[in-house]
Formats: sequence, structure tokens, C-alpha cells
Amino acid sequence: MPGTVHLLQGLVLLEPQVRGSLPDLLAPLTQAREKILVSLSVETQKLLLQRGREISTTPDQTFDERVESAQKVPDVNERDELIATAVLSDASKKESLGHVIQAIDKISDSNLRAHFLEWLYFQRATTAVKDRQFEEAEKLASQVEGHEQRAFLHTEIAKGLLNRSDAQTHAEEVLDEAITEAKKAGITVFAARTLLTASNLYAKIDLGRSISVLADAINCINRIEAPDFVGDDQALEKTPERRGRGGRYAGEYLLRFYMPGLEPAGAFREMAKIDYDDTLSQTSVFTDKFLRALTTLAVADICLQQQPPKEKPRKVAKPY
Repeated sequence: MPGTVHLLQGLVLLEPQVRGSLPDLLAPLTQAREKILVSLSVETQKLLLQRGREISTTPDQTFDERVESAQKVPDVNERDELIATAVLSDASKKESLGHVIQAIDKISDSNLRAHFLEWLYFQRATTAVKDRQFEEAEKLASQVEGHEQRAFLHTEIAKGLLNRSDAQTHAEEVLDEAITEAKKAGITVFAARTLLTASNLYAKIDLGRSISVLADAINCINRIEAPDFVGDDQALEKTPERRGRGGRYAGEYLLRFYMPGLEPAGAFREMAKIDYDDTLSQTSVFTDKFLRALTTLAVADICLQQQPPKEKPRKVAKPY
């Protein structure tokens, strides 16, 4: 068998784990699996699809079927695990919010139930923002417990509202909520990202407030030990404990809250386009030398781009 077949078999073996713990990566995995399958020769495909050697997985159960099956399991920990896995599955995305909440309410562990409710509200709020349903997104964001997640959601909502001429005042109110939540979140990279993004958004409506929020962001970053805006993959991860039959430890769930935002160099580059002098002066406030260098270079890059092209020297006619 060619090496690609072994790779294909590895993806098939990984699929159940990805489906249960990393549902946001399931679609890319499935696409990769299908692309590899169709890239193989017809003879190899026929061999893999022979009875007893099927490379494809069995048809998925519906969300209701999964929850119903889970409720028949007598062991409470195993039942919770099966319901949680159903909530994380692709099937739950097709269900209404209320229907999925009803399923989560069947989880007996109150701590696990709270984690999954927060994850669900966050995911649905993110989807509502993408669909430009900002009123619905605000309602969902209010149900999210984490300050970092709520700050990010409010920033995204404000970003969408700023594109509407009839919602400028409300956009500013939502943006202020994002800043307040970010400050409540404490000294974290995610809070700093929100403040950097909010500063950039405020530049469109109030430059003075924008510079003030930028200073807040720098103050937050300066209090973080070894700030890293790359290593976290822009996703906050929560890992509640997974319990199997009999209460035995069965690993952890991985609940990802993807919260992309501006990092210092990007934020300073955008701000320098609007207020070069004030932005340049803020670079010296960073205590981290690496960030100070990065932001200074970002501002300098904007300066170089805005320099007028040098005039070519005029040719002087030589006397005969």
C-alpha cells in the first residue's frame, strides 16, 4: 500500500477523537480524508471499500438519537460523557439553541454543565455576529460567563455595528462594554488583544479615546510576564475533566474559544496610519524590548510608505 493509504487510515482512526474533543477541526479532517481517498487509484479505492475493509465511517446518529441513547445508560458519569460528546458533535449545530440547552441540562455534573453552556452560548453568539444578527449576538453574549470571551464578543459586535450608519451611537456603547469586560478579565493576552482591537476601532469615531485605550492596552501588556501573542493560537482553551464509567478519570474535554484580535505590531501599524506622532511616542512605553522594537518597526514602515517619491534629477543640457 502507498504511504497515502496509511495516512488515510490514520485520519480515520483520529476522527472519533476529533469529533468528540475538537469539533471545530472535524470539517478540515473530513475534507482531507476525502481528498486523499479520491487521489488514490481506482483499484486501491475498490480495495479499501471492500466489505469488511471500509475506510469510511458508519453513518452518524442524529443529535436526538445520541442524547436518547445516552439517557438509557445507567452509569451517571458515562451518561454525562455521552451527552457532552453529542453536544460537541456536528449534529448539534443543526439544532435550535433551546434544544441543545435542554440536552446540556441533562448533564448531572453542575460544573461540567456550566462549562458546556458557556461554550454553546459563545459559539452561537459568534455565528450570530457572522450572520450580522447583532441584537441576537448581544443577547447570547450576555449569557457568557467569562470576561475575556464576553469582551471579545462585544468587540466583534461593535465592529459590525460601526459599518452601519444608523448604529454608530450603539456601536460606541457596545465598544465601551468590551473595554470594561477586558479590564475585568485581568492581566491576560486576550484582554490585551481586545484593548488593542478596541483602540483601533475607536480611531474611527474618537481619536482621543483611541489613544487612551491604546495606553490601557500597553499597561496590560507590560504587566504580563513574557507576553506571547503567537503561542496561544488566538484561542482560549478550557479543559474540564472527563469522567467515564464508575467515575474513573477518562481525560479532559477541550473547549476552544477562538478569539482572534490585533497583536501589538498590527495595532500600531494601523494606528500609525491615522496618528503617526502619538502612536510613535507610545512605542517607548513598552517594557518588553522585543515588543518595543516590533512596534517601532511597524510605525516606521508606515512612515516609509507615506514618504513622497524622490524626484529624479533633471538633466542639464551640456553647452556645445
